[in-house]
Amino acid sequence: MKKIVLILLLCLTFLPIVKAETYPESVNLQIQILKYDPYPAEPGQYVHVWFNVENNGLNDAEKVTFEIIPEFPFSLDKNENATRYFGKIEALDNVGIDYILRVDANAVEGWNTIKIRYKTGESKAWIEKSFDIYVQTLHSIIYVENVETLPKEISPGEEGKLKLTIKNFAGYELRNIIVKLDLANLPLMPINEVNEKVIKILSSNESKELTFNLLVQPDASCGIYKIPILINYSDYSGNDYAKEYYVALIIGAEPKLELNIESSEIWKVGDSGNVVISIANVGLTDIKFLKVLVNNSNEVRVLSPSNTFYIGSLDSDDYETFEVKLWVTSGKDFVNIPITLEYMDANNNRYEEDRSVLLKLYSSSEISRLYPGTSYLWLIGIILILILSYFVYRRIRK
Repeated sequence: MKKIVLILLLCLTFLPIVKAETYPESVNLQIQILKYDPYPAEPGQYVHVWFNVENNGLNDAEKVTFEIIPEFPFSLDKNENATRYFGKIEALDNVGIDYILRVDANAVEGWNTIKIRYKTGESKAWIEKSFDIYVQTLHSIIYVENVETLPKEISPGEEGKLKLTIKNFAGYELRNIIVKLDLANLPLMPINEVNEKVIKILSSNESKELTFNLLVQPDASCGIYKIPILINYSDYSGNDYAKEYYVALIIGAEPKLELNIESSEIWKVGDSGNVVISIANVGLTDIKFLKVLVNNSNEVRVLSPSNTFYIGSLDSDDYETFEVKLWVTSGKDFVNIPITLEYMDANNNRYEEDRSVLLKLYSSSEISRLYPGTSYLWLIGIILILILSYFVYRRIRK
């Protein structure tokens, strides 16, 4: 008898366990995140999140309310409702809910948490679930942070350096970074190296300086040239990216102008006459907006209506002339004709130079030696004047 009672007690003890293992709960809601688009979510953009809600219980779930709890970096726009309501979710059935969330532009790259909660019936108790969404800049940011050329202007036929500082602005390391200069159709070529550099790994917020040695072709025209920079790289997930930037390189040279006197009607002090002056561009850069001002001095006076002569453009290895009327008031062997030059080079650098050109003067004896018989011209002139005066006098008396 005692044995029978003991067996009955043991059976009663294990009854709750058997029931718990055999019969599921009456209402059992399970929430899973199905997907989100785009993947990964991108800072400053929207992400569409889909959830699946399944009732694994034997009874229907009545009056079910879901609510998303957006926390940084996620938020809902004003027109987006945080709650979803279902009058009934039948036993062993499932429903779907979705939300469109805004991702803050300052979101930290990596896993970020969103929370969703629900309650059933008239209950005021919420059950909360958390899910992770991966946030990453869709286009990893790599940037040419600084550009420097040495020298600032490289002359045709000369060597120079182009220094580029590459920085990784992404929140993770980037790999296999290939930086290439596209020099096609440009008067530039790499010297003692190729036009490509490789960085194996560049950590987040790390910078790397690359130096390219370049040679400017001797026949290159002065000016500003746009160099394309092609950058290919990968992130740690194996995604490949390509960027293209442009930098400016200045090819220029110091302007060189030469002044010379081509011809002159002035021989000695006291003479006045026209002087033809040439101006030649003997430099490697073209000149434009060239203006010449012939100035007065203690030795020379300008008799032309204007002392300003506009030349305009003057290409390299070319020259122009202009004519000015002068009066030499003093001097000995030479007099300086003071001249001011105003112009711009091919790169729009402005110049103003005070220059001078020498005008040779001659003494009477030098003029006689250079031009024999010239000293008798005055005497012949006086005799002719006297003869002419005599005949005029006689005619008047008659």
